[in-house]
Amino acid sequence: MSLPPFDPVQICTNPEDSHLCCSAHFPFKTAPGLCSRCIAVQAAATEEASAKILFERVKQCPVPTFLFKGVEKKRRIQQLVGDFSSETKKARTSNTSVVKNLPPLQSTFRPAIPEKTSTIAIAFGEITIDAESGTVSTSLVDVMDTELDTKVCELHDTLTGKGASQYVYKATIDGVSYAFKRFYNVGANGVVSLEANAKEVQKEAQRLGQTNWFWEVFKARAEQANISIESDICVTDFEIVCEVTKANTDPSTACGYSNSDIDTSDVPMVWLKEPFRSGRPEKWSGTNQHPTHHTSKLGNTLNAFAHFVYTQSHKTVVIADLQTTRARVGNKVAEILFDVTTHTKAGTSGVGDHGEEGIKQFLTQHECTARCEALGLVAFNKDE
Repeated sequence: MSLPPFDPVQICTNPEDSHLCCSAHFPFKTAPGLCSRCIAVQAAATEEASAKILFERVKQCPVPTFLFKGVEKKRRIQQLVGDFSSETKKARTSNTSVVKNLPPLQSTFRPAIPEKTSTIAIAFGEITIDAESGTVSTSLVDVMDTELDTKVCELHDTLTGKGASQYVYKATIDGVSYAFKRFYNVGANGVVSLEANAKEVQKEAQRLGQTNWFWEVFKARAEQANISIESDICVTDFEIVCEVTKANTDPSTACGYSNSDIDTSDVPMVWLKEPFRSGRPEKWSGTNQHPTHHTSKLGNTLNAFAHFVYTQSHKTVVIADLQTTRARVGNKVAEILFDVTTHTKAGTSGVGDHGEEGIKQFLTQHECTARCEALGLVAFNKDE
């Protein structure tokens, strides 16, 4: 159909068609009469022809295909997508060949496997620290007591950590995570018995209790003398835990002992319980290595603390294996002192006690610093 030219000065009078004259290409209606565009639209033979006039001549864009019907609609669709379809088909064929050459997809994702745990009943031993002397005493509970107060504990079956003498397992009590420690090496060949483990756990608790007492006295001494030390140090919290194996129940998998072992022993399975810490520890001294730390306030404070312990114990105790890890305590972050070793005159303070030889190594290697002198600690006679 040949469309007549539009005359923008002819103005439409038909109210129903007045909107046709209100576009950017034609003036608004100001006088009677039909504009040439309205005449052309009304004269169009079909709705499709009217749409062609409105969109292609006025809006200057292709007519939407939904306005067409039948054969005309199909022709328009083919016209619009014909070239695209042929190109897309080629692209699909090309891409398919590329995909076929790719290696098979392999996922590296591995779903987490829940760790196995043993549900056990536990009771807590007693620990007493004499405020005047620092003497620490411990005792176990009678697990055969039918009126014993117990708590439920989920103890992991697999190791969380391992030291030179202890295995560490993760445990959960009332939704809080803890570290449970037991001894696998006490310096003698063979399997560690329940009795030997219980004995060493109690000695470990006594060491920690004694270290805590020495530290509190040391801090008070430094404060009294107005000496600056690294005060954000604290000894780990700890408790003695006994497994309560009731009738028809098994001991924990982590303990490593059978029902028969438990039944024939005079002591229960005993653990040393501490807060669970995931931070990397920092070592300040070894069992028989006592370096001097000049550039670290924390390390230098612990140098002076080791000197103080020897003096305060009347030259009977040397503290070694000093190590710390950062952890939150209450509303602050502190350096937690844990897993200490002691050397004593008698050599009976626990695993790692090298007796007088261990004391001699400390006296030989220790170098006094300004903090030692400020605290009134006298330099050692290397020959004593």
